[in-house]
Amino acid sequence: MIVPSIRNVTFIGSFLLWLIAGCTGRPSRIKPPVIDPDKAGQMAIAQYDADADGALSAEELDQCPGIKRATAIYDTNSDQSVSAGEIAERIRTWQDSKVGIMSMACTVRLDGLPLEGATVQFIPERYLSEAVKPASGTTDMSGRATISVTDADLSEDQKGLVGVHVGVYKVQVTHPERSIPSKYNTDTNLGQEVAQDNPDMINMSVVFDL
Repeated sequence: MIVPSIRNVTFIGSFLLWLIAGCTGRPSRIKPPVIDPDKAGQMAIAQYDADADGALSAEELDQCPGIKRATAIYDTNSDQSVSAGEIAERIRTWQDSKVGIMSMACTVRLDGLPLEGATVQFIPERYLSEAVKPASGTTDMSGRATISVTDADLSEDQKGLVGVHVGVYKVQVTHPERSIPSKYNTDTNLGQEVAQDNPDMINMSVVFDL
C-alpha cells in the first residue's frame, strides 16, 4: 500500500495547489493558517488534560483523536504522552513547511465494504486558530470522498482551491440511510492530522474503517 516515495507524492499535491494559485493570479504560495503555537499548545492541555499533570496521556488523547492517530510524530521524547511544547513544536513544523492547503481524500469502509453516500466532516480542534476551517465531502460508490473547505470559508486568495487547511481534526461520518455508531460521529473517535510530512497520508489519502 505504501508508495515508493511519500514525500514526492505529497510534494506533487502541494505543488499542484501552488500552481493553481499562481495560474489564477493569486499569491504564488498559500500560507499556513495563522496560529500562535505556544498558545495553541497550552489551550490543548487545558482542554484535554483531565488529570492536570501537564501532558496528554493515551487515554486523554481519546478525546483528541487527530493527535492520537499521529502520536508517533508528536511524542518526540518517547515518554508515551504529548506535552504543550510538543504540540507547539509540531505547529511550528507546519508553519515552516509554508503549505497552507493540501489536497485531501479519504475512503470510508463500513464492515469491510465501501460506504457510498456518506458525509465525511473534518472539524478542526478548538485549540487551533479560527483560521483553520471545517472541511467535508461525500463518498462515491468506491467509498472515496474528496475533502474540501467550502469556498465561503476561504479567504479571497484561496477561493477556488479544493483542499483542507493544515491542522488537526476530529472526523465525523454520517449517512442519510445507514445507521452509523455514535463513536464515528457525535462521540467520534476518528481523527486526522493534515500535514505535508504526515506519513499516514499516503497519496494524500486516508482510510477510515468503521
